[in-house]
Amino acid sequence: MCPAWYPHVRTHSWKARRRARDTIAKRGLSYSSAQNFRQCPRRWCEKYVKGPFSEWGDRATIDKADHAVLEKRNPIIIGNSAIVGIAVHSVLKELMGFNPSYRTPELLNRLAWDAVHSRAKEKGGYTLEKSQRFHDAIWEKLKAYLQLVDPATVRPVAVEMSFAVTLRGTKIRGVIDLVETVEDPDKGSYPRITDYKSGKLRSGLSAKESKQQVALYAAVYGQETGTLPKETSLVYLGDPPGVTTDTVTVDRVVGTVVTHTRTEEGILDGLERDDFPAKPSALCHWCPFLPECEEGLESDRKHCGGGDAGGV
Repeated sequence: MCPAWYPHVRTHSWKARRRARDTIAKRGLSYSSAQNFRQCPRRWCEKYVKGPFSEWGDRATIDKADHAVLEKRNPIIIGNSAIVGIAVHSVLKELMGFNPSYRTPELLNRLAWDAVHSRAKEKGGYTLEKSQRFHDAIWEKLKAYLQLVDPATVRPVAVEMSFAVTLRGTKIRGVIDLVETVEDPDKGSYPRITDYKSGKLRSGLSAKESKQQVALYAAVYGQETGTLPKETSLVYLGDPPGVTTDTVTVDRVVGTVVTHTRTEEGILDGLERDDFPAKPSALCHWCPFLPECEEGLESDRKHCGGGDAGGV
């Protein structure tokens, strides 16, 4: 059970946990939610059982809510990954709506400013300096995109494809950034799943999680269309940027679906027993609930010297 000194988790009522359980049964479990649980069950509980995260909005809504907690701890928000990442995804989605010959750096820059103005309107206005800093943060990611991808050659099949399907008895929901058609002289024409990451090129466990995510998306697309994509691609827009491409195999897809199913089982067990232990790691430094978590604070002191956890 959660320790008595941790007020947020120990006061989670059965009603709140039942609501979360019923939501999973009705709407399904997104990959980001499952990944959150694998990273730290306690953080998952804080996000998805306790409000305001318990409303279970879409990915962007939850990211914004998550970021709002960080914003209260650190007022220097321009450049923080959550809001910039959402803006970059929005720009790239709009870009694919244009004829290939129009997908130029100049258009990308204009779309970046549109994203700034939209965010400023939502927040009640930005100063010129703040608008410029926000634009620069977005533009850094988009410049990396242009280094990695020629947007004029992309042949989108689906952009920001929302889904809610059942695989191996588990309901899964989410959004696929891009399904594109690839023309290969040897392999012919085939679909590829592409996911944008606003962070840097990863390795180790983080890279494995991202590859599992797109493999799960490949399984979803295969079930929805009857055609299993031959490749998945991860486009990292941080510093350093990079692209990783992997072949889709049946074993890879099945393994990812099994992992997702087992994660759901772990979540439902935690909801039943009201047991969400902390899982300290270097990621604690960026957790919006760090100030209330003794294990996380200790981990943060170990990995980061106890600095401000909301830093850009």
